Amino acid sequence: MQLSIPIFYKDEIFDQCEIRKPKAGVLASTYEIFQNKDDFSAILELLSKSILWFKSTDEKIIDSPDQIRAICRKMPYITAEVISTKIMLLINKDDWIEGVYPCPRCGHLTITGIDHDTFEDTRDRIEDLEIINQSENEDGELLKSEYSNIIHLNLVEPIEIKQLKTDYVLHKIESIDLRFPNLDDCIKGSNKYPNNKEIKRQFAIYAEAIEKINGEDVKIKWQKIWGEFIFREMDTEDLELISIAMQMYGIQKTLRKTCKNCQKTWKAEINTSNFFVSGLQSM
Repeated sequence: MQLSIPIFYKDEIFDQCEIRKPKAGVLASTYEIFQNKDDFSAILELLSKSILWFKSTDEKIIDSPDQIRAICRKMPYITAEVISTKIMLLINKDDWIEGVYPCPRCGHLTITGIDHDTFEDTRDRIEDLEIINQSENEDGELLKSEYSNIIHLNLVEPIEIKQLKTDYVLHKIESIDLRFPNLDDCIKGSNKYPNNKEIKRQFAIYAEAIEKINGEDVKIKWQKIWGEFIFREMDTEDLELISIAMQMYGIQKTLRKTCKNCQKTWKAEINTSNFFVSGLQSM
């Protein structure tokens, strides 16, 4: 399968892989990690045991289990989400999603599910969600020469790092380059904060993914001191631009809904989070 965002690992770029249906033991270990550690570590376990091989842009095949796991660590989370969903579809064919979607105009609730009186089924399916890969443009043509795992952002509002006592400006940040956070970034960031502190955890993950500040490579020590601070101080418009860039590829979690009350049509976000856990629990 084609990877939504390629994996940049050492001097190679991997953009294809082959998956298999995981055995019961893999699902058991994945679920145990999910319960005792975090969701990103669980996804790493599932992928590393369910991917048969990776193929690079120069047709190199990697099928060693140790190398596969090492490459998975550098896999953008957006790509990991797509692959893990595809793997779970091999296990759990019941990918129907019920949902409640308030109309943005009148507030009327559009409810998808099975009507027990008429037996009408209005549920959505995960399999119907569109997947966008970086390897294709609007015409479907391969753009391998333009692969990138970097989001470049010229800040709307520069961020100043000041000396506490004197107010002297130590650094003025005007641009940031960060990679699409990979599983390693996500695991490290999530280790700092529990799941109920989602925003802080997201900032920690972004901090791990910083590559450059003002066009210059970032040292690890500087990153650890100031990384999260940058995103806490960032203008909300800049954060929104990062969010938009993150949503360009991978699973497009919106489907068109029409309100029966006022006929308003809008794109509603579909909740797919329970599908991964339900697949692990179905063994």
